Amino acid sequence: MKRTFSSHTASDYDWNDILRQVDVMQVGGLDDHETWYRACLSLRAAAIESPADEETLRELWLSLSRNSGGYKDDRDVMTQWRSCRTPSRISPGTIIAHLRANGVTMTRGHHSLPYIPRRVAPVVQSRPEPIYYEERWEDYQRTTRPNVIEMSNLYRFLKSLYPGTPEAFKRYEVGYDGRCTMFRYLDVNHRLRQIKAMAYCSDGHRDKSIYPLIYRKQPQDGQRAELVYFGEHLLARHPDFPVAVVESEKTAIIASMVIHGVIWLATGSKSNLNALSERSVLNGRDVTLYPDADAIADWRRITQQHHWHDASLLIPDYESLLTAIAPTADIADYFVSKSESTRKSPRIDA
Repeated sequence: MKRTFSSHTASDYDWNDILRQVDVMQVGGLDDHETWYRACLSLRAAAIESPADEETLRELWLSLSRNSGGYKDDRDVMTQWRSCRTPSRISPGTIIAHLRANGVTMTRGHHSLPYIPRRVAPVVQSRPEPIYYEERWEDYQRTTRPNVIEMSNLYRFLKSLYPGTPEAFKRYEVGYDGRCTMFRYLDVNHRLRQIKAMAYCSDGHRDKSIYPLIYRKQPQDGQRAELVYFGEHLLARHPDFPVAVVESEKTAIIASMVIHGVIWLATGSKSNLNALSERSVLNGRDVTLYPDADAIADWRRITQQHHWHDASLLIPDYESLLTAIAPTADIADYFVSKSESTRKSPRIDA
């Protein structure tokens, strides 16, 4: 007795047209073994009324499976074929309902030759283009000249403690615009994403009477704003170096002059680490986080999530060292306090 679905048998549908639709649907992200499998089941449903098409359907099954992502070998394919040929496992109504649920129009009609879908490469949805900040070359040269940099309060303060300050400023491509120190955020491909301009007092602390400025391009259609680490461009120069992450740009610069053989990156803000930690630039790197005293708990959670190292594991009294200085102290405050007490630059090889 013939099986029916909505008063139509499976052979009443134009499976050529239906499978063409399934084929096109692959472009929408269905390019996997399950798509081919459903297509074969659909043809099998059509063949329930036509056992004479057995050989044609078997060849089609092989053709579809060989072009699928889950293909192993013909023996495995034929095992699936025999399983799906079992009448009790095939319900035309179920298959037709499933195709309809996935947006396929069940065209009524008859066909003589089975349709063999073409292999269509899936269309990968491209991510919006990142935004780059375009700094004029003459501005870069003007703000990074040695005689200009030497007027920076931060530069002068650090130079009094660390002889390597000129090299550190050059390494991180720090500038000075006559009032503020300019921290350039360059990505791993050495593309400029933004510039943070901050004013400092003669004692190396921030001049909070001058609000920091961020120079970056606003996103347009098809673009996206993306945070990068300060110092990220150094990752490409030293692919084998371990990485240390701190919050402040100043801290990264100071730490790079104290502990060598490590790439020191800065997030620019305590909360920025949440988004930055999801980027792939640190994949496969040996990473240690050195949070400020008031961010230890928050950063420890991210450390555990990404299986990075916690500063307290390397420096057991890390938290007490910082809080003894100030509730919001960071590792640079510790380094500077030691340097100021001796008035010489300690060098720790890592």
